[in-house]
Amino acid sequence: MDFGVWLQGQLDNRGWTQARLARRSGVSTGQIARVINGTRAPGPDFCRAVAKALDLPEELVFRQAGLLSPEGKKENPPNLAEWIHIFIQASPDKRNEMLDLARFFSRKK
Repeated sequence: MDFGVWLQGQLDNRGWTQARLARRSGVSTGQIARVINGTRAPGPDFCRAVAKALDLPEELVFRQAGLLSPEGKKENPPNLAEWIHIFIQASPDKRNEMLDLARFFSRKK
């Protein structure tokens, strides 16, 4: 399902306007309108703000936006957006460990 259609459905189910979502999420109404009408792709910050405003798990919103693999389907290798999401959620120590591993594997031929 298209993310804009999904998001509009979420608003409709709650009886919310785009303006109400904007107030609760801190995202501009223009940005919300562009995502809903498909002229702008939702990014991680947008998805995070929408998830919080709608009181939904971030993972669900990220999957709906296509930033994570669909549940039950594991891509091999994971897509870049999924790696970025995992990295952002990690602690500073884990981020350093992840970077060290990535550097190690990038040097292996």
